Amino acid sequence: MEASIANARALERGYLEFLMNGFSAQEGRAGAIEICTPYLDRHNDCISAWALDQGERWKLTDGGYTIRDLMADDLNLLQRGARNDLLLKILASSDAALEGEEIVMYIGKEQGREAAAFKAHVFFKVLSTVDDMFMLSRPMVRSAFCDDVRAWLAENRRCFREGQSLTGASGYAHKIDFVSMKPDGRDFGWILPIDRVTKDAVTSLLFKLSDLQEKRKWVQSYAVVNDESGQEIRSAEITAMKNFNVKVLGWSQRKDWISEFPAAA
Repeated sequence: MEASIANARALERGYLEFLMNGFSAQEGRAGAIEICTPYLDRHNDCISAWALDQGERWKLTDGGYTIRDLMADDLNLLQRGARNDLLLKILASSDAALEGEEIVMYIGKEQGREAAAFKAHVFFKVLSTVDDMFMLSRPMVRSAFCDDVRAWLAENRRCFREGQSLTGASGYAHKIDFVSMKPDGRDFGWILPIDRVTKDAVTSLLFKLSDLQEKRKWVQSYAVVNDESGQEIRSAEITAMKNFNVKVLGWSQRKDWISEFPAAA
């Protein structure tokens, strides 16, 4: 027991040394102090913030970096919707706020050194939490939905291959997420998951199919739409796909349509 306690205390001392050695501060522009922390973002870069002395209080800010960096990964947290609501809840729960693209926190100097240090620690954790929201970006969400479709096909022993690239009449290469196959190896149909059923997504899908099917008119296409995500799916997009002879399959009805695809031998 004594050895375990000693090891735990050694780990504690090592962690505290790591934190102390990992923080650095230097004066930046307009009198702001840049604080570099040992905490890492998703790029494995150190999370940084700026402290501005405003007389009776300190203003901590990320300078807008976190929000802009997520935008570069196709995640706009400023657009009204579920992602923006989640962002505001995260900030409100930690006494942080959003000013334009900046995540900020104000710390009154009357709070004392220990309380101010705690709030600064909370602020850095908020930046890390918001950075983790990149998991909600469209490419990541689409990838997760494709994983769900893949797992469903495999679980039900459907015969398929994935990630096939085909060249269309235009010369462009198009990726087919899943190709359903007959037991003898011949193609049965194309399975194309759509996580967000928007006009742009459907237009892109129909161009892909138009380009590919000029020489492959016999191939049946299936669009698996994510109708369990809470999004509003307009009838116009569904009608457009059906007019192009695309069979639309709702993810919520997957138990009903799985038998349409050939099972593995």
